Amino acid sequence: MKTQNKIYFVFPVYNESLNIPRVIQDLVRLEEIVAKEANETQFIFIDDGSTDDTVAQLNQVGRQNLKVISHPQNQGPGAAFQTAFSYLIENGMQPDDLVITLEGDATSDPAVLVRMINRASEGDDIILASPYLYGGGFSAVESYRILLSHVANFLFKLILNIHGLATFSCFFRIYRGSALLKLNSLYPNSIVTSKGFDCAAEIIVKSVRNKLAISEVPFMVDWSRRKGRSKMKIVKTTVAYFKLFYKFSLQKSKA
Repeated sequence: MKTQNKIYFVFPVYNESLNIPRVIQDLVRLEEIVAKEANETQFIFIDDGSTDDTVAQLNQVGRQNLKVISHPQNQGPGAAFQTAFSYLIENGMQPDDLVITLEGDATSDPAVLVRMINRASEGDDIILASPYLYGGGFSAVESYRILLSHVANFLFKLILNIHGLATFSCFFRIYRGSALLKLNSLYPNSIVTSKGFDCAAEIIVKSVRNKLAISEVPFMVDWSRRKGRSKMKIVKTTVAYFKLFYKFSLQKSKA
């Protein structure tokens, strides 16, 4: 029996022309996985100012359930997610809907999605695909990227006293519509204020502090699925993380 009204898939994309063909192939598999759960599915691509033919490829797909929303210039993945969440809320997203966010470079392997949806059906508000749980891991990922992720996760637990979660930075997640609606009521049109890759951690901190139920399932981050270079700038992202630590530690001290 179908339990969700709609399932939305959200992809932030920026100059992903090399990876869009693989992402488009994944759409069929994603629909098959959620067929028993959703009355309707929609694929939402937030193009963050691409200068290649990313948008042209998406527009050629010809799916009625595929929508492309474009930023006139690059603003960062955080702005892309905020645009997506605002669009969904303004267009009638319901508490029982599911919003599934994925990487725009094809590294979000749909294989783990069944376990994530099962967690959502059990009532969890947010479900994270985690490479740090037993059964997860990294494949073909540069060591310095893994190190940065480890350090960021450690500092979140240490500085912000957030425990019980293994990952903060992965984009591959499920949000219940009710969770996003609650966050929007608390942070109107500003669920995400971070523009860069630290946006994923910002959402987790806000969710934890407002007592949303978060769980994780093991996930293998496999960069062999992607082509081209990562859009994440290490120095810029590191600085953004420290700004985020400072911002939330101040809020905690004032609470």
